[in-house]
Parts: sequence; structure tokens; C-alpha cells
Amino acid sequence: MSPRTPSSNPMMTRPTVLGLLGSLTSHTKLKTIDLSSNFISSINDDSLPLVPAMQALILVENQLVLLPTLSSGIEFLDTHLNLLQSSGIQPEPFWVLAKLKFLHLVDNQLDSMLRPLAPSLCFLRCREVTLKRLFKDMRRWGLETGC
Repeated sequence: MSPRTPSSNPMMTRPTVLGLLGSLTSHTKLKTIDLSSNFISSINDDSLPLVPAMQALILVENQLVLLPTLSSGIEFLDTHLNLLQSSGIQPEPFWVLAKLKFLHLVDNQLDSMLRPLAPSLCFLRCREVTLKRLFKDMRRWGLETGC
């Protein structure tokens, strides 16, 4: 039996996170997923919540414009070097991530910080324009900046 090529395997022609991980039961204990430098332009909204134990998601240097729905247990999210836009991120995406501690948004196309941020957030990395607006918003929300 010869190995399947992308043209003969329907799963390989349109890879998804689930397709990369295998069966539903094989990834329920995964804690870290690193999909860096894969030229990923989109992730189905229903893929990542299927990984309930995920604590870290690394999507560095892809071509993402939209941020998918994330598992609520994520503590570390790194999306730098993508094409994320403020309009491509769901309303209040980080507030529902109650365990989020580290958020990296550097080198995207964000024009404003999405609010509110997770109360557990200890480390935020984003570009200067976003920072100016973020700190203004944080004062308006009455948030402290320490952990």
C-alpha cells in the first residue's frame, strides 16, 4: 500500500486542527499545541474547544486574520506575527478565558485592544499603539496592572 498524497486523501487537502491531532479521544489530554510557522490562515471555531485540557496555544508566524473560539482553560496564548485585526476577534474574547496569564499579540494588525481583559492576566505583550489605548482603557475600567 503506497502512502497517501494530499490529492488522494480528503483530510490532507483541507487540514484542520482536528485532522492534525487525529481522533477525538487521542487529544483530550493535550496541554500544549504549537502550530507555529505553518502558513495557517484559518482555524475552525469548533476545533480548539475539543481540546479541553489545553493550557498553551502557540500560533506564531501564521497568516491568521481571525482568532478562533478558544478553550476556557488556556493560560498562555501567543499569536504574534500573524495578520489578526481587531474586527477579526470576537467580542470579549479574553474575559471568558478565566485562567489566561500570558497574552502575546505583537506584530499583528490590531488597531485597538479588545476589552475587557481576563482578570487573571499577568503578562501582556502588544505593539505601542495598542498599549497607549490599552492603558487609557484600563484606567477607565478601574483595573490594576499587577498580578
